[in-house]
Amino acid sequence: MKAVNRIEVIITAYGRGPDAVGRANDGRVVFVRGAVPGDTVRVLISEEHNSFLRGKVDTIIKPSPDRRETSCIHHTRDACGGCPWIATSQPRQQREKFEAVHREIKRVDQRAQIRPIRTEVPEWGYRRRTRLGYRHGVLGFRRRQERKIFNLETCLVLDPRINSALPAIRLEANKRALLHGSGNLDVVVDDHGRVHIGGVARIFRQPSATTETLLTKLVLEAIPSNDIHVAELFSGAGTFTEPLIQRGHILRAWEVDEHSVRQLKMRCPSADVERLDLFRHPARVNLQGVDSVLLDPPRAGAKDCMIPIAKSSASSIVYVSCDLATLCRDLRILTAHGFKVDYAVPVDAFPQTPHIETVVKLVRSTARQVHVQEGKLG
Repeated sequence: MKAVNRIEVIITAYGRGPDAVGRANDGRVVFVRGAVPGDTVRVLISEEHNSFLRGKVDTIIKPSPDRRETSCIHHTRDACGGCPWIATSQPRQQREKFEAVHREIKRVDQRAQIRPIRTEVPEWGYRRRTRLGYRHGVLGFRRRQERKIFNLETCLVLDPRINSALPAIRLEANKRALLHGSGNLDVVVDDHGRVHIGGVARIFRQPSATTETLLTKLVLEAIPSNDIHVAELFSGAGTFTEPLIQRGHILRAWEVDEHSVRQLKMRCPSADVERLDLFRHPARVNLQGVDSVLLDPPRAGAKDCMIPIAKSSASSIVYVSCDLATLCRDLRILTAHGFKVDYAVPVDAFPQTPHIETVVKLVRSTARQVHVQEGKLG
């Protein structure tokens, strides 16, 4: 929308998303792109509504103690929306993320223990996988809230090997553009340091090797070693399946992506693997006789799987989530059906962004176990 005016705002916090927030003199909330909590800024207003305003930083009047300089050329040009927190110090980013998980999980279950945020993922060069768009000879990411692609020169959060491979990726994109005009290219660095364009790059992997190692450790800690039968929903290519089998668990796994299923069956031939769209057919999941349920859904969460999980014989659930809002929505269903949140572990897997991974362990309450034994669940 057309900018309507400029106002001075003291930024007090981050909202539930990439923008920081403050209040206008008339009391309305102002969502400000490019601001850092603690800033005093002049804001160029782009949207005006009855209860809130939206805009971007026009002038920094007084910088926050948590503001830092950034060397990202695309951020400086206001071209990329991929790292909206890049001007915020790492300790402040991590504090904001911990507080968000603490606030939202406690709203679901006040008894839950919120463990300290895990911060092993490096600030820069951590992303081993990405998706780049191409159109009319331009290769890169899309601008914030736009379909328009800007030409990527380098990215500070991408694995340096992907940055080095950009010329080769650009050549491949140009070939495809001759056939398709525009599209996306998945790129990944494998465990041997090789860069793949398309093909295996389409298979889901955690954004960094550090994240994968850490989440695997947290999952193994959360699932009791004496819970023999484990059901894994949204198993992917077996990030968690393989180490669980190596520890002696018997696995049933469900995944919709055919490439991931094929790889999972090769990696874990002893697992009972079924290709299934869990969003369309959640009731087809057979959870009889399982001791634990593990799930790692996409950002949409797994709302329709919650009742089948609650009706299962599982005494514990481990939920790995990359979206706090859908996680809490799903946890509310489980807590309404006899589970309690034991603990949650925030993981800062996406530095420079508001995104966070969370590993949550739930256990059945004693009363709920009685109901299950009596056949009263439902």
